Amino acid sequence: MPENNKMKNLVNYVKGLYEKKDGKELYLKYRKDIERIAPQEAFEVLNILLKGSIGSKSRYN
Repeated sequence: MPENNKMKNLVNYVKGLYEKKDGKELYLKYRKDIERIAPQEAFEVLNILLKGSIGSKSRYN
């Protein structure tokens, strides 16, 4: 389950950046997960966002 939360946090971080929210605030909120992201997880986040058209709901929202 912690990995599910990590992916949810990473998706929310990128969505926040896309929505032009405060990047520093987002980084500080999700820092723990950002610093531990593996390359394959970055691609999974991108895939989730592209499949969900970025702004729409997905299972990680």
